Amino acid sequence: MSQFVDRYIEELYAQMNENLYSEASAKMLSISMPAEEAFLIKAISDKFGVSLSAFCSEILSNACRQAFVKLTPTDRKRIAEEADQLTSEYLEKQGIKQTSLTTDGERQGSFYWSSMCSGMSEIEATDCKKAGKK
Repeated sequence: MSQFVDRYIEELYAQMNENLYSEASAKMLSISMPAEEAFLIKAISDKFGVSLSAFCSEILSNACRQAFVKLTPTDRKRIAEEADQLTSEYLEKQGIKQTSLTTDGERQGSFYWSSMCSGMSEIEATDCKKAGKK
């Protein structure tokens, strides 16, 4: 029983830390769109009992990844570096310091998009899109 409780408490701490990171690293985004589309999204999210914010976030995140893989390799690399830099600056302002371990040693900052595009060929980009990888 003790092992179960130990593991359960560790999982609770991990979940708490993940929630704190998710809240601190989230970026509010306001958009405008045609009312017809906005109310369609609202109706769909209501149908499935999902908050409008959560539904839109998931849809927009997926569209963002699809747009990313459709970029040319040159644009993908440049935009990935820019997005990672902006992410690092934002997270730093939120009090979050990111460190990545690489074969070259330890690097500071966000490398999410750069790591996605490094070595990604056109075929891999297409496969990534089809698979809906994050």
